[in-house]
Amino acid sequence: MICWINSCLIYQSEFLKFEIMNSSNHTRKFLWIPFVQGLYFFLTAVWPLLHIESFQLVTGFKTDIWLVDTVAFLLIPYAFICFSVAFKFLIVSKPIILTMILMGISLAFVELIYFLNGTIKWVYGTDAVLQLIFVIWWVFKLKKTESTH
Repeated sequence: MICWINSCLIYQSEFLKFEIMNSSNHTRKFLWIPFVQGLYFFLTAVWPLLHIESFQLVTGFKTDIWLVDTVAFLLIPYAFICFSVAFKFLIVSKPIILTMILMGISLAFVELIYFLNGTIKWVYGTDAVLQLIFVIWWVFKLKKTESTH
């Protein structure tokens, strides 16, 4: 079912529901942090898929390339969630926010553990810090969402 409600295009089926904001709705701003996070996820996911050699020069040698590919393919949907939020294709809901918080914490946790014990290079420590910055933004977004409901 597709309908217009409050200047929003609403699509709802048994399995999927999303809202697309009308372009005439000027009260909603483009969200830069999810856009930057989405771009970061997309670029860091596609990079090893396109050129594993340069990826390993920066991040260190990998014995299990299939695992690098798996993580890369798992990050791509998160990039599209971020882009969808940034461009207002999706209304920011609690499940989306909690997904992004848990994903960021999970990445940061694993990276910090293995960086601090010397298993992985400094670049992963830097990535963990970036993940935590993104998590902080999503936590503020969650607080703002809760205060408006």
